[in-house]
Amino acid sequence: MTSEATSLDPAEKVDLWRQRYFEAQAAAEEFVLGEHGEEGLAGWIEANSRITADLLRAQRPDGVSATDHFMTRMQRQLLLYDSAVSTEPQPSGTVLRNADCGILRYRKKAARAGVVLTFKSPCGYCQKLHTAIATRYVEPDVTVSCEQAGDGCTWRAESAHAPGRTRPGDRTADELLIEPTAVQLPAGRPGTAFSGATDSDIFRDFAGPPDRNAFQHFSHLSIGVIRHAFVDGRQNDPSQPDGFPAPP
Repeated sequence: MTSEATSLDPAEKVDLWRQRYFEAQAAAEEFVLGEHGEEGLAGWIEANSRITADLLRAQRPDGVSATDHFMTRMQRQLLLYDSAVSTEPQPSGTVLRNADCGILRYRKKAARAGVVLTFKSPCGYCQKLHTAIATRYVEPDVTVSCEQAGDGCTWRAESAHAPGRTRPGDRTADELLIEPTAVQLPAGRPGTAFSGATDSDIFRDFAGPPDRNAFQHFSHLSIGVIRHAFVDGRQNDPSQPDGFPAPP
């Protein structure tokens, strides 16, 4: 190219970060499920939830509870794709209503652009991952659950000691709780240290409306998790040229 490059305007930058983040996530899902099957996907959720919970502990602002921090992160992540999201404080905790999920809408647009979509629906994966993150991160007496309805979902963070909860573990009949898996990644994966956390942006909580910095934040997190779970595993299994154990 011989012409001088022009800068992208803010709206174009937001669209590009949204596209790149989505493509990176879709590629990771295609690789994990294609190379390692359902067991690999379970291991990916386990590793991703552990790494993300550790990051959230490093990011949590002073004076903010882990539960509020988790629910705010969930809300902002949905807003990145222009979801119709609202929150409601209730005596038992916080309710986040995602009336129209922008991620589901964006998947249709991405598919038309040639992005390979591994899941027929991403909702089951999303619910398993985020309830696994919550189980590792929020306060021990808090239960995070999700109820799907149409093209949206409702997330609840409820304390066992709040009014209406007579004993720990009680749940209402309409709650859907998906427990995190205990399946481990195949041999040769790295340990618990987050080796990809060299970029300080990963640990900086972002504020304000969805913008380019917000997409950079989630892209850094996604790429860091991918690198930690797969690329950095090479040092632990030098017998494999690509760092992955030979298939059974």
